[in-house]
Amino acid sequence: MDPELSRLLQLPSAILGADPQLKYALRASVMARSPLEDITYPTITEFLLEHKITPFRFVIFPQMSVKWKPLAQQDHRKEVPDIGVGHFCHDPPFFKLRFGVEAKRILPTLTHLPEPSQIESMTAVKAAFHLLWFQGEDQAKAFVKNHYNLEGRIRYLLFVGPYWTLVEYGPFSEAQLTVRSHKVSRSGDWFETVRLEARMQQAPKQLELYLLGTDASYRKLSELFAVTDIPAIPMLQATQSYGMNG
Repeated sequence: MDPELSRLLQLPSAILGADPQLKYALRASVMARSPLEDITYPTITEFLLEHKITPFRFVIFPQMSVKWKPLAQQDHRKEVPDIGVGHFCHDPPFFKLRFGVEAKRILPTLTHLPEPSQIESMTAVKAAFHLLWFQGEDQAKAFVKNHYNLEGRIRYLLFVGPYWTLVEYGPFSEAQLTVRSHKVSRSGDWFETVRLEARMQQAPKQLELYLLGTDASYRKLSELFAVTDIPAIPMLQATQSYGMNG
């Protein structure tokens, strides 16, 4: 057996401090021999909803369809983020994004849920998040081109099963907005295409990971919502005051 895999299987499970019903959902999402992403999405959603301390604090928009070229009516290419967290608004594009979420199913060797710090340096884990990083970047570019973003930079939660990391994308140049990694655009800027391909070939970096259900994960998500509350103030005020004057 591979030494890295052998060490992984001997690691104890992480301590989960979440409410019992959330821990139950989390365990259910990783119990199948080949857990599906379809189970991962609602699990993530339940943990995000822990932070909806007022009814209007944020909206969860599943499986958004975001056009790659919003001004080209005949171009049907699109990005489909797993989850968008943000706000409805009454001006185009009628939804503003706090942060996006992209998720893949858990690696089979992680289903006993070891501590995140114990798996961050593992080759398979780094490789999984490396690929996911570029998929999230493509989606962030589509959000920018459609004017969904609240800020110049776009925050993203990348999940492999219940393990996640927080990344930021942008701001992007006009040339960078023409290229994407997972679906090559023939009209993309040549120089930025070369740069993107070079970045994709780089060795995967070790990222700081969190595990849903742990106290550290709850604190980090709380920080994220607190930070994104600030640019969302106009949307929060509009939602809260809507209809108050008749």
